[in-house]
Amino acid sequence: MRVLLPNRPNRSTGWIHIGSGGVQWSRSDYKIYVSLRMRRIAVYKSGRRLGVWPVAIGAPNTPTPAGRTFVMAAVDTGHGYGVPVLPLGMHSNALRTFNGGPATIGLHGWPDSGVFGHNVSNGCVRVPKATLAVLRHVPLGTMVTIR
Repeated sequence: MRVLLPNRPNRSTGWIHIGSGGVQWSRSDYKIYVSLRMRRIAVYKSGRRLGVWPVAIGAPNTPTPAGRTFVMAAVDTGHGYGVPVLPLGMHSNALRTFNGGPATIGLHGWPDSGVFGHNVSNGCVRVPKATLAVLRHVPLGTMVTIR
C-alpha cells in the first residue's frame, strides 16, 4: 500500500507491505481543509461541516506549503500555542529548521486574535480557540488539504 510520509520533500510517499497481518487499520471520519487564498480552515466530520474559521498563514518569506498531508501527532508544547498542537506530515519549504526542530508545519492556536486573516506565521496555520476545541477530537492520520 502506498502511504504519505512525514519527511522532505513534502508529499513524499512510500510503500508498506500489508499482507503479513501486522498493519493496524484505522479510519478518520474527519477532513480538514485550509484555504490559503481565503485564509480559512474548514473541519468536516462524516461529510458534515463542523465549522469554518479565519486563520493566520505563512508570511511571504515563510509561506505555508500547499498540498495533501495528515495529522501526525497531538501535543502540548507548553509554549502558549494552545492545546492541542497538531504537527502535520509536512515541512516548511523556506526553513530547514525552526526552534531546534525540522520546521514541521502544524495547526495550532495563537493568543493574539489580531493575526487571523493575515500572512504572518513562519509557515504554520494559526487557528482560533474555537477551532482548537474541534481539532481536539480529530484522530491521528486525519487528512489535511492545504490549497
